[in-house]
Amino acid sequence: MNENGRIGCLLKKMEGKKVLEAFLETQKGTFKVETTSDMEKFHVIDTEKYNEDMNAAVDDNTRTFDHSDIASIGAFIAALESGTELSIKVTDEKITMFDESKAAAAITDNTSLWAVINGVCINTDWIQTDDLQYIRQVEEYVYELAEARYIGPADKDSYLIVSGRIDIRDWLDNDDGSYTDDCVEIIKTFYSSVEDYEQAAENAGEGYQYLAEMIFEETAYEELDYRIIEGDEDAAYHELKHRLYMLEPLSMKGETDE
Repeated sequence: MNENGRIGCLLKKMEGKKVLEAFLETQKGTFKVETTSDMEKFHVIDTEKYNEDMNAAVDDNTRTFDHSDIASIGAFIAALESGTELSIKVTDEKITMFDESKAAAAITDNTSLWAVINGVCINTDWIQTDDLQYIRQVEEYVYELAEARYIGPADKDSYLIVSGRIDIRDWLDNDDGSYTDDCVEIIKTFYSSVEDYEQAAENAGEGYQYLAEMIFEETAYEELDYRIIEGDEDAAYHELKHRLYMLEPLSMKGETDE
């Protein structure tokens, strides 16, 4: 690494440290912080709440059976979703099964992943924006979303579980940064005017998040990753949370110049 590279890395670390310190000053409680080497990403873990919820998640997702209770063991395994991570402990007296996937999904709200983007600290964790919709910001203009869409009863209620990535830059004019015609049309589906939308977004301090939600909701499911499930709203919510858990997590690996 040349001298300019070293100076650049030092400045990035100093900037990241300042943003981290400013963030922690706004928090109350006991936190564990894990940072990347370049200080551009960091986990903030509410240790007290995390430990409480971890214990509760383990208790809620652990079942113990007698060896002779074959029917209950079979029913428990049959009810597991595809991709479930299951731990099994067998003793002379009992069989204990722990659903790791459900337990992990239950405690994610207490572990926050933040990123320093252009000197601004951004929460890149999943945020619940509606009963059956989640969003996270992954870059300055890029958001990932997932939601359950009700598609009506046939013999049973059914939902589409959809997820996708919205890059706001695809909806802005390359020359002057104004909204494209398609983007304006989407905005007016939800607001009476572009000005009303911008005022609402400014008041909420959400930047482009509102716009990403609107674009995602107006995107046909065929253009997104999706699957169809049968079941009620509770089943849809559970499948949605499982989808969030299974989606590729943002990397904590720090980038360094060689």
